[in-house]
Amino acid sequence: MFSAMMHAYFSGFHEGKRDAARRVIDFYGGAGSFDAFPQKVRDYIVATTPTNIRDWTSASGFEPPLTEYGNLAVPTLIVQGQNSHPAMMKIAELLAMHLQNVDLAEIEGGSHFLPATHPGEVATLIAMHVKMLTSYQ
Repeated sequence: MFSAMMHAYFSGFHEGKRDAARRVIDFYGGAGSFDAFPQKVRDYIVATTPTNIRDWTSASGFEPPLTEYGNLAVPTLIVQGQNSHPAMMKIAELLAMHLQNVDLAEIEGGSHFLPATHPGEVATLIAMHVKMLTSYQ
């Protein structure tokens, strides 16, 4: 499912479809998510699609085994939305299982685009994490 979405995204972009990123946005946020964003946000997504594709392709081949994540001792906060895509929830779960010092937080009613849909809750979680880090030293 993810591979098909990614292929359609890349193909659409290379075919000149301005809104190729619609595939990604609707995959993670649900059908209609792209159209639900304000025009300013949609324009930004379209304008930054080339950079996003470079980001995705530059990570190709970087797939450390999950056991390697256990070597990271830095306190980590993982935030997911209650309604996130199942693939993203699985990634969060796996990271939480393999990192040494991790907090997994879930935002009620949220999905993949938490900074846009739940900025206050995200900011609160980050502030609490930073406060914990400063007392951790």
